[in-house]
Formats: sequence, structure tokens, C-alpha cells
Amino acid sequence: RARPGGAMTEYLHVMAPFAALLLSGIAAALAVEHAGDLSDCLRGLGPGADRLQDLVVSLFVNYVVIVSVNGFATVILWLSFFHCDALECALKHMLTSSKTLGYMLAVVWLTFLMQILRIGYVLTLNGVLSSLAYICDLG
Repeated sequence: RARPGGAMTEYLHVMAPFAALLLSGIAAALAVEHAGDLSDCLRGLGPGADRLQDLVVSLFVNYVVIVSVNGFATVILWLSFFHCDALECALKHMLTSSKTLGYMLAVVWLTFLMQILRIGYVLTLNGVLSSLAYICDLG
């Protein structure tokens, strides 16, 4: 008897970490691309914008952590799913053990929570900078 969804659902758990890695990589690339513009804007506001500058630095650190964790999780899940004789070693068996996969699941959930909490700060920063740019254009 065929399962609902067929082969697509069978490979979903293998493609999900790759999709997360791809999306977090795009977000990090966009953040790095526009970081200079944001820093210039904050530098133009003077010493009162130090806290916002710290927030920008913390966002960069968050992106590095998230992309690294997503990359590591993708490699581990792909090693556990796909069989490759050239990669048979004790390290691969340790990395693909159920204990390590359980730890990685917890770490991935923590980074997801970090992203959910961080989005409020990003939207706040976007709103504050938009308001400041509007005020600066008035004078």
C-alpha cells in the first residue's frame, strides 16, 4: 500500500536542513551586503546610536552561529541518510549516532528560537532607522 505523499515525504527530512541552510545563507548574505550602509547610517546619528550599533554586531554574530549550526546539521543528517563507503569511519558513526542526532535536534530548535526572538529586534531596528531617516530628511 502506498503512503500518502509518496517519495516526496520520504525525503522531506533530508531536504529540510538543506532548505534551512539555504535560507539562512541568503539572509546572512543580505545582512552582510547591507551592513556597511547600516553602519554608515548609525555612525551619522552620533554617539547616541551606540546601542543600535551593538545590536547590529549581535545580529552578525547570530547569523554566523545560525549558518554554522545549519551547515553542521545538514552534513550530519546527510551522512546519516546517504551511504558512502569512502566515509566509513568511527567519527562518522559517532556523528550519526542517535545521541548526537538528538543533541543536534536540540541545537537546531535553539537556533530556531533565537531567530524567532531576534525578528522582533530586527523589525524594531528597521522601524527606528526608517523614522530617523524620515526625520533627517525633514530638516
